[in-house]
Amino acid sequence: MGNNTYGALKGKLTRHHNERVREYEEERISEILRNKDRWFSVVEGLKEIDKDFDEWYDSDVIPEEIRWRGKEFEEVFYTVNERLILVKRSKDE
Repeated sequence: MGNNTYGALKGKLTRHHNERVREYEEERISEILRNKDRWFSVVEGLKEIDKDFDEWYDSDVIPEEIRWRGKEFEEVFYTVNERLILVKRSKDE
């Protein structure tokens, strides 16, 4: 393999790698933005109807730092969403 061929191959691989990294970062940012929208929507709904929201939200139920991606986010989001469902049910009764 000559130097020119090696250089061309290296250039193609680098370009491909950089494109994949860019796609990954865009997917990550998109997921974070979607999750933040979901989070703030549920939290705003809770603030409106839950008289104990501040005490509940400041308790150990919600972590100090929220990770906006993956399983860790889904677990915390599930907790908040369940609280919203519970409060709505108690209001309906």
